[in-house]
Amino acid sequence: MDWVTLTMLEGIGLGVSRYFFSLGGAISPALAYILFALVCAGLCQMLIGLVMTRVSKARLIASELWHIIGPIALGLGGLAANTCAFAAFQASSRAEMAASTFLATVPVILLSAVFGRIKYGREKEPFGLRQVIGVLFAIVGAYLTIGFSVGFSVRWGIWAWFSLGTAVFATTNEFISKEMALWETRNGKPKLNKWVLQFWGGVMMIVAASAGFFILADDPAQVATTGIGKLGLYGIGAGICNVAWWTCRLTAYQGGAPVSIRRFPAIGMALLTSTLIGLVALGEPRLGEKLLGISLYIPAFFFGQNGSEKYLRRLLVAARSRLRLRISPSGVSPVH
Repeated sequence: MDWVTLTMLEGIGLGVSRYFFSLGGAISPALAYILFALVCAGLCQMLIGLVMTRVSKARLIASELWHIIGPIALGLGGLAANTCAFAAFQASSRAEMAASTFLATVPVILLSAVFGRIKYGREKEPFGLRQVIGVLFAIVGAYLTIGFSVGFSVRWGIWAWFSLGTAVFATTNEFISKEMALWETRNGKPKLNKWVLQFWGGVMMIVAASAGFFILADDPAQVATTGIGKLGLYGIGAGICNVAWWTCRLTAYQGGAPVSIRRFPAIGMALLTSTLIGLVALGEPRLGEKLLGISLYIPAFFFGQNGSEKYLRRLLVAARSRLRLRISPSGVSPVH
């Protein structure tokens, strides 16, 4: 599976996770409750990783140091990003939620594009006029999808800082995953098993979130009793989404994906997923503007990725081939 498809699948996980973050943040009266939800998320990741590691007969204890440091770093970065995402929705009003999503997604595109180009150079991470146009399409698309209905009417508050924190830590995890994949390539090492990543990343989230929980909770037993219902389920939902996007992200980078423009298809799919969830579950308005904004991620990807026209052409050829297989020249299904 190519990295573009993996990144689009990752975007679906991102979009669904925003739904769980919004639900969990809305019913969390304090940060301790958020950390309890993230203990549940980490436990979910750890158990999925453990089961699938056994099924795939991989080793839980990696022989390479970077295969130990990487999952630990991703676990801490994932905990920080998830905490900020929950807290942003906890601190925001209904009108500010759309702006929160905008601030949590668009800076990732900008930061990944700029720092990817600076760190890895022009050959591996091309970022010229073409990519700048792609970024502009992505920003306008995100504004139409998320920010159109709120404009600049919301006031900057703590929710905005948490949203930016989500973007910063998400970008950090991008570079950690990229460095893990590059280290394997440069040193001729075997690729890190994605389920081993989930196990140790989940363990790190449990340890760090539990420490914060017991420090911040005045009555840990009462918080756990209160949060074991819906909040625990939202945490588990976020953990399942973490499994999806961590797996797709690492596999995409192991397949040679560039940092600078990899987020274009991911954010586009995340916004599409969030829009559909908002329409079905929350009855959010302005579907036309949102779909228009999402459609701009097609030219964003086209301009952002050199050679993207070949990928788009390949998709069209594949779709045309499937159509020819299903429909005969006379317009009816062929008889087998």
